[in-house]
Amino acid sequence: MGYDFDGGMLVLKSIITNEYLWKNIRELGGAYGCNCNFTKGGYAYFTSYRDPNCKSTYDIMSGISEFVRNYDTDERSMTKHIIGTFSKFETPKTAKIKGEESFYSYISDRSEDELAIIKEEAIAVTPEKIRSYADMIEAVLENSTVCAVGNEAKIEKDKEIFMTTKNLFR
Repeated sequence: MGYDFDGGMLVLKSIITNEYLWKNIRELGGAYGCNCNFTKGGYAYFTSYRDPNCKSTYDIMSGISEFVRNYDTDERSMTKHIIGTFSKFETPKTAKIKGEESFYSYISDRSEDELAIIKEEAIAVTPEKIRSYADMIEAVLENSTVCAVGNEAKIEKDKEIFMTTKNLFR
C-alpha cells in the first residue's frame, strides 16, 4: 500500500489482533484463529483460519479502521500491548534461532540500528499514534483482495463478498 513502516505498527498489530479480531472472529464467530500484519515493504493483511463465517468475518474486518479510529485505552493496557509486542524480540534464543534471525535480517536488509529504532518507536507508541493509523487501514481495506479456501457450500452462500469463486480441486 506504500505506507512507511514504523515500530508502532507492531503494537497496532497486537491491539487489532487481541482486542478486535480475536474477540469478534474467534470468540464470537467461532474461527480457530485470526491475525494481522504490517510489513516493512508496505503490505498489510488481515486473516482468519478455519472460519465458518465468511460474510460476518468480512464485515468485521471492514470495521477495523473504525475500531482503530476510535481506539482509546489506559496506560496499563497500552503497556501490556507493548510488552506483548516485545516478547517476540526479547526472548532467550538458541544459537540456531540467533542464526536464523541474522539470516533474515541480512536478506531483508534490516540492520541492528534499524531494529533499535523500530523498538524505540514501539516503546513510545500512544493511543493517539494508534488512532493515526486509521486512514492507512481504511486505504488498505478499500484496495483489498478477499480470498477464502474452504467449504464450498459456505463460500457459495457468501459469494457476494468475492469477485469470483473457483473450485480448486476440479
